[in-house]
Amino acid sequence: MNECVFCKIANKEIKSYKVYQGKEFIVFMDIFPPTFDDKITMPTVIIATRKHYGSNVFEDSPEKIFLKAMKLTRRVARAMQLALKPERVCLMTEGMEINHFHIKLYAVYKDFYQGYLSSIKGPENKTTQADKKWLKQTAKKIRIALKEIKKAEKQKK
Repeated sequence: MNECVFCKIANKEIKSYKVYQGKEFIVFMDIFPPTFDDKITMPTVIIATRKHYGSNVFEDSPEKIFLKAMKLTRRVARAMQLALKPERVCLMTEGMEINHFHIKLYAVYKDFYQGYLSSIKGPENKTTQADKKWLKQTAKKIRIALKEIKKAEKQKK
């Protein structure tokens, strides 16, 4: 993956500010963390695989790698909590810009973005509740999909 930024970081072709490096993962500071008025508001750490897997962490990587990543992510999040003293550490696995397995950890402070990562308020800081019919239909679709996945997993065994 010659053009993948995270592969280049893992291969030491691009400088990074490492937090941890191991055989399967590299953990480093996001050089573009969220800011407000030129102040860093949420220090961000990235947990990435050394080997290239796609950024859809639920589909593009072996389950073993995903589970190891979650275990490492928890340890790093606890270290961030201890070292940075945020209100809490939040996790995100969106991967929309860089197609490489990675998890982002955000140290969130209440002084900045009150309610910013809350699911109760939208971008305009207004409380918006989803339509009950939509919630019911969507939950049903996911339940059906869970049954399909369980059935497929049983057939593989």
